[in-house]
This record gives sequence, C-alpha cells and structure tokens, in this order.
Amino acid sequence: MGIMNTLRCPKCASAPVSKTVFRCPSCDGVLEVNVEIGHLKRSDFDAMRRNRDHTIWRWFDFFPVEEVSSIVSLGEGCTPLIHATRLGESIGVPQLYLKNDTVLPTGSLKDRSNSVGISKAKELGFTTATVMSTGNAAASVAAYSDAAGLKSVVMVPAGTAPSKIIQARAYGATVVVIDGDFDYEVAKLYKAAVKEFGWYDCLSSNPYRDEGKKSYAYEFVDQLNERIPDWVIHPTASANPVGSLPISNVLIVAPVGAAISRA
Repeated sequence: MGIMNTLRCPKCASAPVSKTVFRCPSCDGVLEVNVEIGHLKRSDFDAMRRNRDHTIWRWFDFFPVEEVSSIVSLGEGCTPLIHATRLGESIGVPQLYLKNDTVLPTGSLKDRSNSVGISKAKELGFTTATVMSTGNAAASVAAYSDAAGLKSVVMVPAGTAPSKIIQARAYGATVVVIDGDFDYEVAKLYKAAVKEFGWYDCLSSNPYRDEGKKSYAYEFVDQLNERIPDWVIHPTASANPVGSLPISNVLIVAPVGAAISRA
C-alpha cells in the first residue's frame, strides 16, 4: 500500500500540524498530499492492473487513504475510452479518444474526487460533509456521504437547476438555497459554517478530494496499454481559458472540455 506522509504546501514547503487543515498556515495556499510510493515495484502496478475490481480503488496504493475499511465506493472508475475515429480524422488527430465519465454513479466526474475525499472523511472521523455548488458537486457529495453513513449539507445559489437540488435531496442532503451571489454571499456563509460547525469541507481546496482526479492517469495507462497521452483536455469549471496549443498524436478528452493541460 501507499504510505501517506503529511500535507504540504507546494509554495513555501510548510506543513500544518493537523490532517484536517487544508490551507497553508503561512501563505494560505492549497496544500498537497504526499503519498510515498517509492517502495512499490513494477510488479505491484501489474498486480493492480490485473485486479478484477475495476473501480478507481484498484489503484488504492496511490491514494491517501490508509485503511481499506474506509473506502467509500459506488462503482466509479474504469469509464469507457472511446476511439473517436471520424472526429479525429476530421481535425487531423487520428488517435483521438473520448473519456465518457457521464456513466459515473451520479453522472458527473466529481464522483472520482468525492470517492477519495469522502473515504478520507470517514477515516478521519467526520460526521458531516459539506460543499457549496451549482449542481454536480452537490449531488456527488450527497451521494458519497450517504454511502459513508455521513450527513451532508450542500449550499446552492438561488436559480440552481431544480433537477440538481432534487438529486442531492434524494441522497439525503440538507440543501440550503441562498439568495445571493455565489462567489460572495454563498461563499461567505459557507466558510463561516465550516468554521463554526467543524464540517468536512469538500471544495476543490480539499487536498484529499483532489487526489481522486489522478485516477484518470492510471486508467489512461491501463486502457491504452501503457501508451502515454500527449495531451489531455479536461473541464476546469470557471478556470481561465488558454490560447491555442499544438496537438500531437494521442489526445484524451474528458466529457466536457474547458482548458488544456499537459498530461
């Protein structure tokens, strides 16, 4: 298994005393998880690939969850990698693939993150998980919290699609609808609630949650028979757009693309 060392700030290299402090006490930067995998061998990776568990947890040794009993899974991972032959040929990229994460348990790529993040919440002894969201994250956090036996509170702005609110409530979440700007009023109330009640914060600033996205890399290597993608296009929500970038041979595309990052 992988060995989790500590959380660490990638900017100033400082680390918090607690595993539940998610921002650097010195610079307020988002912390990263350090998982020691130097002891793992090629044979260990080959064994993971042979594992008949095709959820993201076949890669358990790479995640910051120390006890198998803490795993919270709804069957996420190993989503279809579709060779988009005609689309690829039309844009001059014959090895174009689409990663269909719409088939994940709640219909959202957020499930990868929350499976790992909520598993860690369970391991750390939290009883309530929370997130502020305009939809997908709310439903995903609610689903995984319910599977873990945790309570969930999700905060959404007025005007959020009713279907997303219904989905979160169907998973047992307490949904708080706030009439105000998402980045100001909703964020202000959310931050205050997390501090006051000690809830488990499932925003993207949660370093454990972020680790779930790494499952893409492991699946690419497995599904492409150890070929490494040249480029990955992946949704980044409200991230700033980037300019035109060169595209080479193998391109992996997540369900909805918003920015390009080096694989």
